[in-house]
Amino acid sequence: MHTLHYLYATREEGIGYRSDGDPRPRCYYDSGHMQDRSDFRNQYGILLTWFGGPIEWVSKKHKHVGESSSEDEFMALNHAYKLVAWLRDLLNEMGLGRFVDKPTILMGDNKTAGKWGREDMITDGNRFIHRMYFKVREGINSGEVEARYINTKLNISDPLTKPVSREVVDMLAPMMSGRQEEPEIPAAENQLVKVTDYMGKLEDHVVVDPIEKYDLELEAW
Repeated sequence: MHTLHYLYATREEGIGYRSDGDPRPRCYYDSGHMQDRSDFRNQYGILLTWFGGPIEWVSKKHKHVGESSSEDEFMALNHAYKLVAWLRDLLNEMGLGRFVDKPTILMGDNKTAGKWGREDMITDGNRFIHRMYFKVREGINSGEVEARYINTKLNISDPLTKPVSREVVDMLAPMMSGRQEEPEIPAAENQLVKVTDYMGKLEDHVVVDPIEKYDLELEAW
């Protein structure tokens, strides 16, 4: 009933794009943990945006059980990379390579998963993960993508992974659909500032990298 109510209330709204939106595609990913107690394969979500609006989205169950939230998020990160790799190849084949001339930013809210993707490290938490999920490390090392941490309250793929509260929907749904500007791209360094989330609480979030402001709008195309 909640879903039907939401669909009815937003029946006049649609997907929007912005002329001042980011001309380079962005990717948000997230994963739940310990949701389905019947098989413990959790839900993950991916959202690709371009010029401020969504162009591809995924909400599926993992094929494997994650023993930790970091493992679930790492599997989601790998799925996100494969989707982005396809998009980058497509844009290059269409002669639109100028929009993917720099690494595509993959934004997730689990720092450990991002570290596993960036660094050649073996730990008790990842040494048993299936080989297929380490493909994202190849993409990061080649410069195709870059994994960055984004605060959970600003991760607009969060509603694709689990039921969320009305406050979360009101905060993130407009950004998911392009009706409201996306969060700023987080910096690569872990420089933390305080931001106010949709519940009025202060949370940590990485500051914006000033050189990431669309490179003077891709040199005015």
